[in-house]
Amino acid sequence: MKIFVGIAAMCLMASFATPSLAHDDTAEIKSKAITGEVPLDPNSDVWNDAKYLIVGMGPQNLVAPGLAKGTVSSVKVKSVHNGKDIAFLLEWYDPTEDDTETMMNKFSDAVAMMFPVKPGTEPTYMMGDPDNPVEIIYWKAAWQKDIDKGYQDVRDAYPNYNYDTYPMLNNMIDARGNPIEVKDGEIYKPVAPEDRAINTPIGKYTDAQKGYLPGLAVNNPRSRIDRTKPVEELNAIGFGTLTTEAVEGHANGKGIRSFGYWKIVLTHPLKGEVQDASFIGNNGHFMTAIAVWDGDKGNRGGRKNFSNGGWIPLWLEP
Repeated sequence: MKIFVGIAAMCLMASFATPSLAHDDTAEIKSKAITGEVPLDPNSDVWNDAKYLIVGMGPQNLVAPGLAKGTVSSVKVKSVHNGKDIAFLLEWYDPTEDDTETMMNKFSDAVAMMFPVKPGTEPTYMMGDPDNPVEIIYWKAAWQKDIDKGYQDVRDAYPNYNYDTYPMLNNMIDARGNPIEVKDGEIYKPVAPEDRAINTPIGKYTDAQKGYLPGLAVNNPRSRIDRTKPVEELNAIGFGTLTTEAVEGHANGKGIRSFGYWKIVLTHPLKGEVQDASFIGNNGHFMTAIAVWDGDKGNRGGRKNFSNGGWIPLWLEP
C-alpha cells in the first residue's frame, strides 16, 4: 500500500562529475522570453521555438544506496519565462511507464530540479549548505496518476483482494454492492467468502479509521490522498537535511507519455516565498541541477541518475 511512514525523498541530489552537452556546444539552459502565460502542457506550441540543452546523466554512486550503472543517459531540457513565471520542459527516453507505488516491489518514475534559493550563490550541489540553501521541485509519475485518474490505492493494484477486519468500516459494501452490516466494531451479518471485497476508497475513511494508517495519522506529506498537484517542493541546507516545505508552494507540473518518452513540465514563480528559489536580478544568470528516477530499474531515493556536470548554467533571456 502506498500509505507509509518513511524518510521523505532522501538523497534527491548528491555530487556530479563531468560536463553536460548542448546541441550548440553551449552548456547552458536558455529560457526564452515569451508573452502570455507559461505553458503547463508539454505539447504546447510555445515550446517549438525554445532552444534545447541535452544534459548528460550519470549514476549516483558516491553515497549509499546508489546505482552501479546509470539507467537514464540524458535529458533534453527547454525553458521559457514571461517575466512572472518560469517553465521547464524535460524529456527523456524510458521504455516502461512506472506510475504506481501501491505494491512493495513497484517504484515510480520521477524527476527533480534543484535551484539555489539565493540568486548569485553557488551552494554545494550536495543539496546546499547552511549559508546557501536550495529548493527542489520533485515530480512523480505516481502522483500524476493520482491527479489524472484519482488516488491509487491497494484496491487498484489488487482489485480482487479479500478483506479482513482491519480497519472495521461502517460503510463497507461487498463485491455485489450490498452493504456489510457492522455492529460494535464487528461484522454483524456474515459475508460469503466470494463476496468479501471492500470497495470503500481511503478518501471516504473517517478520521478514526485513518488512525489505522500511520502515514495519514501523523500527516506524513508523502502519504497525502488529496493532492492537487503532481509535484512537491522541498528545501535543504546540506546532505541529510531535505525537508518538505511546510506550506504548499506555487510550483506546479504536468507529465505525459509520448512514444516511449516522458515529457514533464515544471513551473515556478520568478519570485516566490522566502524559502523559494528566486529568478530575479543577477543579470538573468542562475543555475540548476537535475535528477531522474527509473522505477522499472528499482530507482528510488539515492538510487538515481543525475546531471553529471554539477550545476547547469541557466540564463533568462531579457
